[in-house]
Amino acid sequence: MNTKKLLISILSLILCLCMLVPVMVACGNNDTPADGQETKAGDKESKNGETQGEESETEFRYVAHYPAGTDLKKAELRILTWEYIEGNPWIDVDFAAETFTGDIVNDAAYSRMKSVEEDINCTIIANPDCKYGDSANRLQTLVSSGTDAYDVAVIPARAAFNSLAEQGYLVNWNSIDSLELDEPWWDQGARDGLSMGGKLFMMDGDISILYRKSLRVYYFNKGMHRDAGLEDFYELVKNKEWTIEKMVEAALSVSADDGNGIHDENDVYGLIATVDTITTGLIGAGVRYTTKDEDDYPEFCFYNDDTIDVWSNYIEILYDKECCVLNNASDRGYNTTNMFLNDQVLMSNCELHNLANFRKMSTDFGILPTPMADDLQEQYLSTVNPVVCGCICIPTTNVNLQTTALILDALGAESKNVLTPAYYDIYLTGQTARDEESTVCLDIIFNNVTWDIGNIYNWNNIATFTQQLVKSYNRSFTSEYEKIKDSAQTRLTETIEKFMELE
Repeated sequence: MNTKKLLISILSLILCLCMLVPVMVACGNNDTPADGQETKAGDKESKNGETQGEESETEFRYVAHYPAGTDLKKAELRILTWEYIEGNPWIDVDFAAETFTGDIVNDAAYSRMKSVEEDINCTIIANPDCKYGDSANRLQTLVSSGTDAYDVAVIPARAAFNSLAEQGYLVNWNSIDSLELDEPWWDQGARDGLSMGGKLFMMDGDISILYRKSLRVYYFNKGMHRDAGLEDFYELVKNKEWTIEKMVEAALSVSADDGNGIHDENDVYGLIATVDTITTGLIGAGVRYTTKDEDDYPEFCFYNDDTIDVWSNYIEILYDKECCVLNNASDRGYNTTNMFLNDQVLMSNCELHNLANFRKMSTDFGILPTPMADDLQEQYLSTVNPVVCGCICIPTTNVNLQTTALILDALGAESKNVLTPAYYDIYLTGQTARDEESTVCLDIIFNNVTWDIGNIYNWNNIATFTQQLVKSYNRSFTSEYEKIKDSAQTRLTETIEKFMELE
């Protein structure tokens, strides 16, 4: 056995030992494996779908369906990503790993890439060829000049649509017949939500954890929760009673001034939020910006009585300065991370990447999904942050689409075997989350991701005008919507017309 195979085997053994019970996790509705993809008890599936003898009852793996003995003769998959910045939570953790470091996610990402390289004799090269947040502009420059520099690129979802897809710089994934888009390593919610007119110019799935890091959750201080004698949050979630009303009641119950009569960063608050809370809160309560017509083109459906009700319920807590700290509002500049760590805040609404900041917290904390509108809502819903959610895109300069498709599927399948368990089962539920109930909540969050193309595309600020209202504590929802609705519709119509012209 060569050195690479030995290292990969060692890491795989460590991962298996850390996972006492295998948990199959995927976003959207892709948590159920396709026929033939989950290895049954007692069998181990080979790379070409054949079984290879007896294994333990809990062992399984996902596989891409390339022929046995496939040899790509060192063909390259060149990936555009962005440079590493110390402390930036949105660094590329999916492809930038260059060696084993002892970090479980880094090592899983590296192991996955090396395994695929050796299985089909290819070379995966990730190049941080731009500043953080500038990968769309970099790819646009290259494609405009006809430069075949990259086979795929990691692009934030909103930038991918606005800067690249509409302009014809990206390949339609649905035009590549050999891509196994039905398989569970691709997020089926993303596949449905990100398509327009049957055209799909970006995808996500187990191949990347960047989009999962952008999901918003409610962290809560278990000590403050216990001392306040509040209802069991986990029971509320379990019984589908974790609603906006329950969240507001809990936040109001703990807020207290330190005695100086001034509401400042020394007080106790019920909630830390940001302007993004209103967007994820609306979507979490079942509000949609768009639906799709029979031809898979989006139509606005945002403004209605239900939307107004959810908006009104949220701003009552978000605008209450005695109870809520709006972290990026116009008049608050507190160190809210320290406030949460110092047991001054019951709940903090922020993204999953913030788990890293809360590791040093001495008081136990839990994780909850975004609350529902009411107990009649069918399920909890979460959504990505489209500004930082990294999607996989294929530039039109790619002249080796079949090879690219094969490697992407191989990476996706192996990511479901290695990278997703490392991020989910070990990094989240093993190292950071501190109770079984948080694990259940993470299942709910990951398995119910909503990809609303209206939120992601954001035609004429249709998805962000509410954030601007919250930032300045403005209550004029209807009048501000009236100002943008016509121009938003015009932009949507223009986009649809352009998509109709694309291949």
